[in-house]
Amino acid sequence: MKHYLITITIYDGDHEYWDKAIIRTEDIANEHEVLKAWSGQQDLAYDEDLRVYTSPYTYRGFRMYTTQEIDENDLAVLRKYHI
Repeated sequence: MKHYLITITIYDGDHEYWDKAIIRTEDIANEHEVLKAWSGQQDLAYDEDLRVYTSPYTYRGFRMYTTQEIDENDLAVLRKYHI
């Protein structure tokens, strides 16, 4: 499995902000599965009108902004700084 640094855009009413995380996965192309793993919400569904993934229990929307594969040599440094 590979490690990736992902940036998630979070839409929260009139506000928009980002969160970064390191994930380990085989398939980074499946945005839905990555967002479910990142958020811990297994009921995320794509909203065609808003073009984001939402949960029926929250008003927040999620989209993957960027993904970048992490070199194994750099992983220890990123974890040291809590990224």
